[in-house]
Amino acid sequence: MDSVSVIIAAAGSGTRMGTAPKSKQFTELRGVPVIARTLRVFEEISRVSKIIIVTRKIDIEPMRELVKKYKFLKVDDIIEGGKTRQQSVRLGLEKLDADKRGIVLIHDGARPFIRRERVMELIYEIESEHCEAAAVGVPVKDTIKQLDESGFIGTTPERSSLVSIQTPQAFRYDLIMKAHKRAESKDTEFTDDCAVVENLSAERVKVIIGDYTNIKITTPEDLIMADMILNDTEDE
Repeated sequence: MDSVSVIIAAAGSGTRMGTAPKSKQFTELRGVPVIARTLRVFEEISRVSKIIIVTRKIDIEPMRELVKKYKFLKVDDIIEGGKTRQQSVRLGLEKLDADKRGIVLIHDGARPFIRRERVMELIYEIESEHCEAAAVGVPVKDTIKQLDESGFIGTTPERSSLVSIQTPQAFRYDLIMKAHKRAESKDTEFTDDCAVVENLSAERVKVIIGDYTNIKITTPEDLIMADMILNDTEDE
């Protein structure tokens, strides 16, 4: 079986959450920090052997204390991120230095509700050589309009072909590492790791249909939704 590692992007400042300078990752959901709930998912997946957390410099020590408190044994290191999420992920990949054909999952620390089944689906897709890159996503519910430069509707994409991409996003290590290095050399920033691979490699990204509950906790309104999700999932 291929090795499976995880990079947790947890360098958010908490500005939109209103917790700054405290990181939103430490916001509690029913007494448990968001990041702890996220880490627990991967800690309990037997296929995952190593976790790297990328966070802000001021959050490294609090993160170490959290890892110790919750006994997350798979966390191999906690490192300082870069100025952007893309830079932070690249630093995590460099620190990971995994087997080139190993599988690496990149996940937002503020998404604590990812289901273990989805993680295993991603691993299966790559391990079975169906693809070298895969991500979870959900069909969009609204009609999407693309605007022209003047702010008028230009086109209406067919909704059935559109998905909202989430994390985790999974890759062969050598593929995502090479793509990130190319992005760095070109001084180009992309919105997510799938886009790095889409634009700077010849590989296509497979989408696994995920769950609408896999929300990213970014604003206070998200905490209300998170509490509702917990009502439905805590007893599962």
